[in-house]
Amino acid sequence: MKKQIILIVFMLTLPLLFWACSSSSENSGKLKLTGTTRYFEKIYLGDDADLVVKLIEEKATGAENVIAEKLYKMVSTPPIPFEIEYPAVTTMDVKKLRVKTIVLWYGEPKFESDDNIYFTPGTKDTLNLIMHHVKD
Repeated sequence: MKKQIILIVFMLTLPLLFWACSSSSENSGKLKLTGTTRYFEKIYLGDDADLVVKLIEEKATGAENVIAEKLYKMVSTPPIPFEIEYPAVTTMDVKKLRVKTIVLWYGEPKFESDDNIYFTPGTKDTLNLIMHHVKD
């Protein structure tokens, strides 16, 4: 009887084991983060503006590392859509992932998002970020 119970438990947990292994292999490639960013000032910056999207990992040691960065030529007024790929985080020492958006005007920061916008790796949610004016 005891052997039968062990066998039944094993057979019931086997599919979970296969699912766990397959889902981790899906995340071994690139992940994608999508969102929009905006500023509320009524300013059209024209073709002289660029949007920079940075994904930053914060390690448990306190160190930070930019794991992905993408530059967009701004062709519209806010909200500005973005999509950026990043490597799947596999190390256990990564504490948090955060996103930072910066609008550059003639190469200088004009608007930027806060530094505390965190996201869950692999999220399917669309982030909506708000930027504020950078003090001159």
